[in-house]
Amino acid sequence: MPNKQIILGMFLTTMIIQASNNSIEPIFGRLGDRWGTHWILLGGLIFSILVFIPMAFVQNVWELGGLRLLIGISDAALIPSVQTILAKTSPHRIMGEVFSWNQSFQAVGNVVGPQIGSTVTSFLGYRGVFLSTAFLVLINLFSVFKQTKSFYQ
Repeated sequence: MPNKQIILGMFLTTMIIQASNNSIEPIFGRLGDRWGTHWILLGGLIFSILVFIPMAFVQNVWELGGLRLLIGISDAALIPSVQTILAKTSPHRIMGEVFSWNQSFQAVGNVVGPQIGSTVTSFLGYRGVFLSTAFLVLINLFSVFKQTKSFYQ
């Protein structure tokens, strides 16, 4: 294979990007232990909606960059909350399978997201992508609220 060092370097770069993006997740885990994981998940979804909407109206790249930083904070709340809820609600004997399925759904999201974004952009432009993403997250918020009712009753 040509360029083995570059390819390995890019693999390591990907790992560092993911590690740095996820380094603040334990903070939300501690908050989830104190207040309830479902509340952190719901709060993270609401926060992401409130960040996606102004993304549709940015005037420069710096505003978009700042809002993307806030989406990263939202992701740091969402991903571990989902994993914790899965761990709390899955039978121990199939937990590995449940987490494998969750990883598969995450990979599907990585494929479907850009497809949705490019399709929406072609019809509604860039503003439409951010607004439709906020709407998609809003639908998910209602779904999660309904699904996690047993946690707060």
